[in-house]
Amino acid sequence: MTLQLRPLQIETFKKLIVNHRFLDKSHAGSGKTPTQCALTGFLMRKKPSELLPLTLNITKMAQIPSDFHMQKYSATIVTKGQFNCRVIWIQPMSLLNKNQKEILTWNVDLKPEQVQIVKGTHLQRQKISLDERCLVWLMTAEAYAKYIVDMRSKFPDILQVICDEPHLYYRGFNSKRTNAFVVNTPAWCRINFMTATPTPRGKLQGAYTYCHMIQKSYYGSYDFFMRTHAEFDDYGSVVEWKNHEVLKKFLDNYSIGWTTKDMYGEIEEFIVRDVLPMDKKVEKVYRQFEQEGITEIKEIVLEAKTGGTNSLRIRQMLAHPHKISLPSGWDASGKPTSFEEVNIFEGATPKLERLLEYAEEGEPLIIFGTFTAEIEKIAEYLESKKFRVGVIHGGVPQNRRNNIDMEFQAGNLDVVVCSAATAGIGLNWGFVNTVIFHSLNYGDDEFLQAVARAKRGVRNVALRIVLLEYEDTADQYVMWAVHHNSKSSNKANPDNPIVYFPKATTNHDDALNGLSMDYLKVG
Repeated sequence: MTLQLRPLQIETFKKLIVNHRFLDKSHAGSGKTPTQCALTGFLMRKKPSELLPLTLNITKMAQIPSDFHMQKYSATIVTKGQFNCRVIWIQPMSLLNKNQKEILTWNVDLKPEQVQIVKGTHLQRQKISLDERCLVWLMTAEAYAKYIVDMRSKFPDILQVICDEPHLYYRGFNSKRTNAFVVNTPAWCRINFMTATPTPRGKLQGAYTYCHMIQKSYYGSYDFFMRTHAEFDDYGSVVEWKNHEVLKKFLDNYSIGWTTKDMYGEIEEFIVRDVLPMDKKVEKVYRQFEQEGITEIKEIVLEAKTGGTNSLRIRQMLAHPHKISLPSGWDASGKPTSFEEVNIFEGATPKLERLLEYAEEGEPLIIFGTFTAEIEKIAEYLESKKFRVGVIHGGVPQNRRNNIDMEFQAGNLDVVVCSAATAGIGLNWGFVNTVIFHSLNYGDDEFLQAVARAKRGVRNVALRIVLLEYEDTADQYVMWAVHHNSKSSNKANPDNPIVYFPKATTNHDDALNGLSMDYLKVG
């Protein structure tokens, strides 16, 4: 079977060829990875001198036929004086095995020893990074920072670096990993970034690394970038982002972005806000902390501040009241000095009982939660009802996550309960027709990436996205945060959709349109 790129993937391929450095900000599930796999195979079969933009025959490349597909080339053996371009893929650990398989699938002439994952102990990773047989290395950002200097010294033919989901590990320009990438990636090296969220949570500084590496002169420095886009308070904290159109101009010039609609046509989906009454016992405790917690949520979103203990606590009460840290001692000013872990609820919460109703429909189900304790409790409850459940969160080893993915796709699991932050990338669950959020986090990027797990390819059934929420609680303010952050992201990157939530309903089958945000307005 011959693999073939879709027409829009071919357009991206052409852009990648003629641009020395580029960002593919297409939506999750739109086919970014196959295009990069095809590009990797193409570049490795060119001499290094042919890879530089000034010497590349752009006219010839523009004549790539519309039915272009990877053919069975014979890779040149890497020897002294004669070598192919070598390629490094940087990505989260969760994507290493998946992308290795994709590269080998799209380039059938490559052998496994030529496409290696840098993993294991330090000595094992070091050995793999210097393996002369290897043409493509897949590694984490941490490994790149640790081994790239020695790799460059031994392999001057490393001329392509692909960064998959860089917003997860290069979000801080002054971080050690980001500095290692900027300093140790030579100017002649081709760089391609792949991320659907160049400005996660609407925070524009997340895009600076791409701007700096793609076209350094556009902003010149990080300080100038921040002066251009940030308003600061008296303490030097960012309170507002501005001049979105300046960043948009950069993205328009140096990136491409296809939506899932562009790639596959209109994908039918609908959101159901399933509102439930809170348990009275939990509500009594919740209301004691609600006002300060909601105030913190507003500050987190509108003033770019970090979360406090009260906002965290009220969200935990809504997500998993079985395990909460409450103040047990206070100082003279009234600030808590000690905390005690308490159980303020026994049995199944209203949200858990509602989850059971969805599970009993008998269809494969994805459930997203925010907290580890919440995810574990959901899994424990559904398992007690005889459902086959897989769990994915930050504490689950990568090998186990891979096994859960395979078991779910094979039909050996009924439900996967996971965190959007952990399972929001690299998983293709297009066979699932219902995605449920037991709780939400603030990020629009997390929400969109999570939904994209089931939003893959052409669907025959509308995707149902269910939001479980308690009436008149912080659940609505977190929804507002997602909506607000998506509006901010959209100003700089119009390809980033604005997340709209419909009016609340208790009818599972309602597919409601429109937006009712009045009750979510904050002062």
